[in-house]
Amino acid sequence: MLVEEIDIWDSLIKWGIEQTPGLGSENSDKDKWSQENFEALKETLEQYIPLIRFVEISPEEFFDRVRPYKAIIPDHIYEEVAEFYYKKTLPKTTMLPPRSIKTRQIIANWIERKMKIAFQLIKNISSNFFIVVAEMGSTTMHFVISVTDMDHV
Repeated sequence: MLVEEIDIWDSLIKWGIEQTPGLGSENSDKDKWSQENFEALKETLEQYIPLIRFVEISPEEFFDRVRPYKAIIPDHIYEEVAEFYYKKTLPKTTMLPPRSIKTRQIIANWIERKMKIAFQLIKNISSNFFIVVAEMGSTTMHFVISVTDMDHV
């Protein structure tokens, strides 16, 4: 099953909040955050925000669940995504290919031991979302994967 991009975003935000000093359980209400709190979260997530495929998030979900975190998204990414939603112009510098059946097939082949891939867990975003780097020869791919049954990993 393909994971929805908005679920990846939500899990990344949740993970980032837990990793950022001064946020998390002691300060979870973003409406009460200072500019410094947003800057700290931005620093925590800066290398992962570009991995989000914002154009795969519906305009309604973007407005309700991404826009409130505008301060943590690099300006050039936010502007390109906003232009996409307003004008339907595809981003020029932040466009990633869609998460695809091919990606799932590569992972399935690796799980079934049909393909040799060097996987490296980069970050545990939440209890069942992970950022992984896979290397096959000279090809390197970044994945955000969802694992629902940890007993079979």
